[in-house]
Amino acid sequence: MIDQESPEQLSPSLSDLRAQNRLQERPAFHDEAEGNFEQRRALTPEDRAEMDQKIARLSALLSGALVRWQLDGALNISLLKGDYIGVHKDVDLSVEPEDLEALEEHLHKQGYGLFLNSKHADPSKKTMMWVAASEFREAPHERSLAAIDAKGKICFDATLNFVDVHLVQRDGKGRPLGFQGIPLPEKWYEPKLFIYRGNELFLSHPAKVAYFKLHGDRAYDLVDLLALAETGALSLDDIHDIEHLIKQEEKDIKQKIQTVTQRVAPQITPGMTGENLYRLFSEAPEMVTLLKTSEEQKHFRGLMDSLASQTDSNVASIQHFFFEYYVQQKYVSLRQQNLERLRARVAEIQTIQKMESSL
Repeated sequence: MIDQESPEQLSPSLSDLRAQNRLQERPAFHDEAEGNFEQRRALTPEDRAEMDQKIARLSALLSGALVRWQLDGALNISLLKGDYIGVHKDVDLSVEPEDLEALEEHLHKQGYGLFLNSKHADPSKKTMMWVAASEFREAPHERSLAAIDAKGKICFDATLNFVDVHLVQRDGKGRPLGFQGIPLPEKWYEPKLFIYRGNELFLSHPAKVAYFKLHGDRAYDLVDLLALAETGALSLDDIHDIEHLIKQEEKDIKQKIQTVTQRVAPQITPGMTGENLYRLFSEAPEMVTLLKTSEEQKHFRGLMDSLASQTDSNVASIQHFFFEYYVQQKYVSLRQQNLERLRARVAEIQTIQKMESSL
């Protein structure tokens, strides 16, 4: 069990430095997903050198930390492949919430702090709030590690200046949770030691990478998934596990929609606009969990305009509308298509591997 220290037990220099530099600014990152690229941009020699430096710095930064961490996202795919599949705009980590005090103390000695990212009045900037481990754990904001200098100012020219952090969510039984609060396999959260060009790192289970990629809505997520299959790290058993989880999610979403429509449909009156319907449905507790991002809210708002044009407003008709145009389109069709393409490619790779091993 990791020994933890409360914020009061941390060195006064950390508390004072954090208080003096609590609010800072940084330029907003350019997100390649905004361009809806079909694949990642190919690396230049400069990009490759920069990524190598980041990997080496990350390994050195977390060396000796009494913290359970693992790389998240597509960087796992690149490392498993042995070469970068394209430009990675950021580095992502998963961390257990109860390890944050130990992580904060370790980072302070290495010249890093825990920060929350939030909107700035200027769209070209982001507000960075330097926080204690307890705030980092409870806040709903985007979480990052940031390099800082001796005066507590963010170092924008550091080799590894920002790292995105995702906290592992667990239920009352200690099981890690995925989308819709579905329990995920514990084996997915056992960090795997991996040596990349002499640097020690901890990778995520490939099935965990595939699971979260299948929930992505970027054009290059499928390209990343197929690149993951090419590594040979995924098995057909992994695909079966992922499919089972996704079906559980879909069942949960349908149950939520059924509950909401049964309760809300009787409140619909003739002449209601899409805005009226959006307000009526989006305020339902079950829908709040499905409409977390601005993209999801925008998509749902458009569907409510379509629903407003329907003449039949009985419960059965509204449920059919939701299942057909919301659940099926947003949560089922594309995900199933991508999962089947991934399954086919994993099967092909396994066949090739068997043929090669028999030669």
